[in-house]
Amino acid sequence: MSLGNIKIEKFLNESIIAIVNAGRDKEISAALKRFAYDRERLKQGKKLHGRLDRLSKKKKRKVADQLKAGEVHRKIVKQARDRYSTYRNVSWVALRKYPALLKTLAMEGKSKRTLSGWMEEARQFYANARANTEVMEKLAGFGVTDADLEEGLRLVGEVEKSAAHHEMLKGEAVRATEERNLAFLEFKAWMRDFKRICRIALADTPQKLEKLGIKIRS
Repeated sequence: MSLGNIKIEKFLNESIIAIVNAGRDKEISAALKRFAYDRERLKQGKKLHGRLDRLSKKKKRKVADQLKAGEVHRKIVKQARDRYSTYRNVSWVALRKYPALLKTLAMEGKSKRTLSGWMEEARQFYANARANTEVMEKLAGFGVTDADLEEGLRLVGEVEKSAAHHEMLKGEAVRATEERNLAFLEFKAWMRDFKRICRIALADTPQKLEKLGIKIRS
């Protein structure tokens, strides 16, 4: 179920006004008591309102955290891919006359497109390059050092970490949204019954319904 934040906020604002005013106005309070909507029952509504408000704010925080983590992840992926692309391109130049060395770096074909495939490929490239003295000698002639490749490998690790962190926050955001939606349905049901009783109890005093923000049916 998709519920917009603005819709929830509007519902929260309108409902608390109705509940609070029902408790403050002596005539409204007396009329509602006849139908068992006493102070304790109004407290129940306030409690449901408070729960929905808390869960709504929690949902906003979780979604904001997820979006922020997603942005960080995308930046790290771009940085890591750009770094890898640079070293891969330099390797083509440095090793083009040595097909066996290119094969050692698994550079026979195009770079993989999927993130998981790319990470596997990049790790193999960095590990095999650093482990091969001849490859490192050739790359050094083009300014690429072991420290450079180590940093590239570290960035691949950061991609994996940021991806896992983003997925974790995404799951938390989904759960927070589900909790918020359930709380909304529960409070909405309470408010539906409350308004119906208000219309019955205050049928002879429609101006009191207006004070509660309840529209008068024509």
